[in-house]
Amino acid sequence: MVNDLRDLLARSEDELAKVRLELAESQDENGSLKHKLEGERAEKKLILDKLQEAEGELARLLREMQALLAENERLKQREQELQGLVATRDAEIERLKKLLEKDESELETLKEQLSRHQAEMKLKDDEIERLKAEMKLKDDEIQRLKAEMKLKDDEIQRLKAEMKLKDDEIQRLKAEMKLK
Repeated sequence: MVNDLRDLLARSEDELAKVRLELAESQDENGSLKHKLEGERAEKKLILDKLQEAEGELARLLREMQALLAENERLKQREQELQGLVATRDAEIERLKKLLEKDESELETLKEQLSRHQAEMKLKDDEIERLKAEMKLKDDEIQRLKAEMKLKDDEIQRLKAEMKLKDDEIQRLKAEMKLK
């Protein structure tokens, strides 16, 4: 039994040596795994840091996107306001164009009337010039007749004076005849 015990002890020591060897291998493997785990933890921390940084950037981009969406909405409203103003202006332009067309038509009518009136005035001016020429002739005739009348008046006055002299002589001769 001692031999059995010695065999058992030898086997137990062999097994213990194997277990120790396995334990040493396991410890080496465990150290390697710990080192690998620490590397993975460091890598995980880097990934988490990058993830937090990316989440921060994402949050910033989301805020920026919300601000851009709000600005886009404001710009859409402004665009609608401006389109309304453009439509109003376009309507006003169309109204003014029609008014201009009407005014141009009226202007053409007035130009035609003016042209007719100018032609009429030209005829009237020609008539006035003809009448002025006639009046000039008449004025000249009047002046000639006045001059002639003056001459006749002078002749009448001379004849009256002569007649008076003759009357005075007749009266004197009558008076002389009565005295005789």
